[in-house]
Amino acid sequence: MERRNVSWLAFQFIPPWGVSDNIAVPKVYHDLVDRSGMSWTPDFGIWPQVRGPFGNGGQPRSTTGLTGTLRIQAEDFDTGGQGVAYNDTSRSNQGGQYRPSEGVDIQATSDSGAGYNVGWTEDGEWLEYAIHVTEPGFYNLRLRVAAAIPGCAARVTSYNHDKTGLWTVPNTGGTQNWTTITKQVFLEYGRQKMRVEIVTGGFNLNWIELSPSATGPIADGTYKLANQNSGMVIENSSRSVVQNVFSDSNTQKWTLQHQGAGQYRIRSASDNWQWTTGIVRPLGEGYYRLIREDSGLSYEIENASLAIGAEIVSHEYTGSASQKWAIQSPSAPAFPIGLSADWASFDQVDLVWTASTGAVSYNVKRSAVSGGPFTTIAADVINTGYSDLDVIDGKIYYYVVSANTASGESLNSNEAAVTPWMSQDVGTVGVPGSTSYSDGLFTVSGSGADIWGTADAFRFVYLPVTGDCTIVARVASVHNTDSWAKAGVMIRESLNANARNALIAVTPGNGVTWQYRSSTGGSTSNNNTGGLNAPYWVKLVRSGSIFTGYRSPDGTNWTQQGASQTINMPATVYIGLAVTSHNNSRLCQAVFDNVAAPGWPPPLPPMEPSDVHATALLPGLVNLSWTAALNATSYNVKRSTVSGGPYTTIAETITLTRFCDSTVIPGQAYYYVVS
Repeated sequence: MERRNVSWLAFQFIPPWGVSDNIAVPKVYHDLVDRSGMSWTPDFGIWPQVRGPFGNGGQPRSTTGLTGTLRIQAEDFDTGGQGVAYNDTSRSNQGGQYRPSEGVDIQATSDSGAGYNVGWTEDGEWLEYAIHVTEPGFYNLRLRVAAAIPGCAARVTSYNHDKTGLWTVPNTGGTQNWTTITKQVFLEYGRQKMRVEIVTGGFNLNWIELSPSATGPIADGTYKLANQNSGMVIENSSRSVVQNVFSDSNTQKWTLQHQGAGQYRIRSASDNWQWTTGIVRPLGEGYYRLIREDSGLSYEIENASLAIGAEIVSHEYTGSASQKWAIQSPSAPAFPIGLSADWASFDQVDLVWTASTGAVSYNVKRSAVSGGPFTTIAADVINTGYSDLDVIDGKIYYYVVSANTASGESLNSNEAAVTPWMSQDVGTVGVPGSTSYSDGLFTVSGSGADIWGTADAFRFVYLPVTGDCTIVARVASVHNTDSWAKAGVMIRESLNANARNALIAVTPGNGVTWQYRSSTGGSTSNNNTGGLNAPYWVKLVRSGSIFTGYRSPDGTNWTQQGASQTINMPATVYIGLAVTSHNNSRLCQAVFDNVAAPGWPPPLPPMEPSDVHATALLPGLVNLSWTAALNATSYNVKRSTVSGGPYTTIAETITLTRFCDSTVIPGQAYYYVVS
């Protein structure tokens, strides 16, 4: 087809409405090819770029299963040239060795094993290597490095994900004095481009190694697997896996045996049946992801159900509580579930949760940051509710609750956050809805017959907004309670069921729908495009009395859905996230991320300054410098005569990234920090 000048995008437009926009979604096709490093000579257009593995028979270098080590020589970066397989500022091989026609600087090495190394590295350079990960999971990534100066740093990415963060390269005392630095990284299955970035140059690189981790994040043993959302455990029900209340039965206990790379054989303690081979990936706070080794999908409770007997299924990871698991000793105390937090007034937040088995009291903890660290604000609370009176209106607070039992304190509950957003059920709903926010994710559960006709029934998470406005969100997932369940962004004139409104939403079975009610109590009209499914982006724009809905597969390329509508709404309206199950006896859970609305997300706090250096220039004079911090407007300089503090502020609101301290005593040791 390419040779006949037929683009893949033509498949979107097959009558009557096209097969699907999915062919144009980057993650479906383009990103898979790009992050794998695959290449062919295109007959249509200029993509993909021509590139390939160097040596190794033209094949990507493969990891060695669950044991062994893959070593890649630094000079064996991919073919493809400048800007494709590498970025090098010199444009010529300064060492002139091994691959003299390439722009990467290569020289002979005096390291053990001889051969060559990449040298003369500069800030912003990078090298790419096509690899094939045969077993997904945790690997020890090693770099063989040498540096004659301090402050060098690297970063390694793969699968288009940052795997290491900023990685400091030590001063080894010379560019041929070699040492090995190691970090544990998580690698997905399959062919992928691994990139070594030179963040701060000045070091040499000899080789890269990958070996699967020999030990897993938890010890081999027998455990119960408890879901953070429901508190129930996974049960072997005649070799089907479901959730149930823990009763200490062997059918609710699982033997985990590490195979390598964080992969575990998971067998039932009742009959030794092997349920799955799963990767156990820590999330913090004692919880884990359980990842299918064969597909990379995460195990969760179907539809985030709280019902006994609900099935264990696997889906893409969204970060919801139903995808988080406590892997615990069978005797571990049960943790609280169902925590919710809402503003009761401008100076009070009310929390409620579900009682946990064996609890004699509870501890309430709070943080200003999602994921903690959490500080206990109330200990030994007897009831399953608490009012926090030490709050400031408009701030974001994150809460968790733990249980005190005869055998000790439990894990913390799911995290609940209070934000400027408000939440309530609109109209007549059969099952009360709920809303939680954590780490950028809104999890909204709503019942209701529909958002349709002359009156609506749904869960609404909203902000009052005056004037022109825009709201954007990605519907990460929406449970299939009905093919016409809806999860999307809405603007409505009031919180009454019959209010004028505009909505663009994603459905489980009918694509993206654009719908509107232009008069209070009037009928609803719609325009939908089939074949589209979550995850999908939606956007709603108000300009005066004109309302327009848009959809996008990637949050960048937007398509207007239907025609703009004129709806006379007051200046102040309610803008937010709407979920209806289209089944008034069931809750539909939807997860939203990348939500943007007037005043949201709140401005990010400044990052901490880095690379603080203090140099004694003259007796009684110390010069300080540091790297600028993201979102910082000024800096405070603090000093101590003891390492670790306490520190005293000696200068405030410094707008430069340097300061001269002239108040020091010659011969006295000083320690500095900058905020």
